[in-house]
Amino acid sequence: MAAVNTEQTFRAIQLDRPGWPHWLPLTRVLPNLVDEAARRLLPGYGDRLDARQRRRRAAWLELHTVGRPAR
Repeated sequence: MAAVNTEQTFRAIQLDRPGWPHWLPLTRVLPNLVDEAARRLLPGYGDRLDARQRRRRAAWLELHTVGRPAR
């Protein structure tokens, strides 16, 4: 049986409670629903959405790998 994240569990492994950052992924629910509905209903929206996500991923990768040698 899997352990439940209770106060006792957090104390046992000496972790702080996650607090409000624990809920941050939920901020993406509404934008994701809008994008998915628009992708299904509007012709061409999927292509623009794909291009936008590719730019975001490329920017993230550039931010996190700048100045690091390739492995």
